Amino acid sequence: CEPDIEFTDDGSIIMLIRTNSFEKGDASWSPSYITRSTDGGKTWSKPVRYDDFGVLPRMCKLGSTIVSIYGRPGIYVRATNDETGLSWDEKVEIMTPANRSHLMNNPVETPNFHQWVGSCCNCDILALDDTHAMIAYSDFYHLCDDGIRRKAIKTRVITLE
Repeated sequence: CEPDIEFTDDGSIIMLIRTNSFEKGDASWSPSYITRSTDGGKTWSKPVRYDDFGVLPRMCKLGSTIVSIYGRPGIYVRATNDETGLSWDEKVEIMTPANRSHLMNNPVETPNFHQWVGSCCNCDILALDDTHAMIAYSDFYHLCDDGIRRKAIKTRVITLE
């Protein structure tokens, strides 16, 4: 579920695929997969593992580079210059997958998943030009000026180097 597609420089299409549904009783996360079509989406290659997780994967193209963002737990960005879209650089961590529940206004002894990570880890990415993209993600523990932590949608511009 929640696939995203992007067109590669060689004319093929790649698709990132999430493989679970937390609301339907699945685990909080599971592996994500990537697949490729060379015939305009009529047929697809056998999916191969992209990462050990990958909720709501999103991609965009910056010049000839494809950039992805995904998460749960944590939030990550990856890039590829491979014209087939199948070989990707190592991920860059945007938000840790570690326990952040100590940041809650009123920490609980046994945090649930969303309290643990402090985010739903849903995210998005938007190309701004050939070297910049804006990413957006949630942070349940944003510290406000009044000293209280609140849920926030955070954005930042990333630069392709």
